[in-house]
Amino acid sequence: MCAGESRTADVRDSGDSLRFTARWRTPFMVNPFIQQIIRSESLSRYLLDARDPDRLYAEVLAQGLAPALYLLNRGSRILPDPIAKLAQDAYRDALLFKDLCLCKLMEMSAALAACGRVVVIKGLALCEKIYAEPEVRPMADVDLYFPDGSIADVRSILMHYGFAPYGSYANEFFLESLHVDIHEDLWGIRRNPLRRHIVSGIAESFVPSTLVPGFFIPSPQLLAAHAAFHSLKHGLSRKIWFMDLYRLRRAGYFDTYAGGNAPLFVSCVLDYLDRLGLGGETDPRRSKTRQLRFQLISMVLAGGTTHPVGELALALLCPSPLQMFAYLKTSLVPRKQILKEMYGNDSYWRLLARRLAELAGRGKGAST
Repeated sequence: MCAGESRTADVRDSGDSLRFTARWRTPFMVNPFIQQIIRSESLSRYLLDARDPDRLYAEVLAQGLAPALYLLNRGSRILPDPIAKLAQDAYRDALLFKDLCLCKLMEMSAALAACGRVVVIKGLALCEKIYAEPEVRPMADVDLYFPDGSIADVRSILMHYGFAPYGSYANEFFLESLHVDIHEDLWGIRRNPLRRHIVSGIAESFVPSTLVPGFFIPSPQLLAAHAAFHSLKHGLSRKIWFMDLYRLRRAGYFDTYAGGNAPLFVSCVLDYLDRLGLGGETDPRRSKTRQLRFQLISMVLAGGTTHPVGELALALLCPSPLQMFAYLKTSLVPRKQILKEMYGNDSYWRLLARRLAELAGRGKGAST
C-alpha cells in the first residue's frame, strides 16, 4: 500500500462525485485550481466561480492536496470559511500523524537498527526536505525498506512493540491508526522479476535521515526515481503524486537523469507531467519509437485509475514484446509463495481466485 492511499486519506465519494473525478481524467487535463495547488501558486478565485465548490474540495481532499491548500489559503484567504476549516483540519491531522510516526519509529529505532540499515521511503522520506515543515506530506502509513535482510527479525520487533499483522499480509502491521509496511526490495522485484528490466542500472544509495537519527532515506536521485516508479505503478491516479514529482523536479532531484541518461520509466513519467502542463517541454530530440511508446502509455494512464492501468504502463516499458506479455502474466497471476504472502496460507486456486477478485474490484491486494 502506498503512502496516502486508501485508509485514512482515501475519500469514498458518492456516484456523482466519482463522475466528477472522471471528468478530470480526460487525456492531458488537470483542473486549473488543482494545478495551482500542485504548483504552490497564489490561489485565484476559481473555486468561488466553480459550480460546485464543495465537490471540488472533496476532490482536493481525496487527492491528498488539502494540507497544501490550507497553507496557500493562509496567504490569499479566498476559501469559504467552512472549506478553509476543513483544509485546516486536514493540515493538522497530517502533522499529528507525521509526529505519531516519528515518535513510534524513535521508540523502536535501536531495535530495528540492529537488523541492519533501516531506510525510510515514500511519504515520510519526502517530508525530510521536499515537504519540510511548515509543509507536510499527508500519509496513511509508514514504509520501511531493509536492504540488509533480517525481515523475520523485523516482524518480531514490530510485534514486540505492540503491532499486529494486518489481515493475512506478511509484511504489513498496524497499531491503532498507525500502519507499517516493510519492504524487502524497492521495486517489488520479488513479486514480479520482470521489473528488474525496467529499473536496470539504478544504483541504490542512501543518506542519513534527519527526522529519524540512525535511519536512512534514499539519496536525491534514488528518491526521485522511486517516486516516479511508484506513481507509475499505480497509474498516476492521485494528484498528490503529481505534486511529489513536480516538487522533486523543481528541487533538482531529477537533474542527474538529464541529457538522455534517464531510465525509460522516469522519462515516461516526466513526459506525462509535461503533457499535463506540470513540467517543462517535451524533448524534441526523442526518437519516433520512444515518442510513440510514450504517447501510448499516456493514453493508457489517461484512460483509467485502477491498478491494472499502472501495470500495463510498466509492461509497455519492457524491452521486448515477449517480456511485456511475461510481465502482465506474472502481475496477474503471481507464483504461489507471493500469493501466500499477500493472502495467507490456502490452496493455490483459492489464493488465485482472491487475487483476481480483488484486482477486478481494485481491492487491497491490487497494491503489488
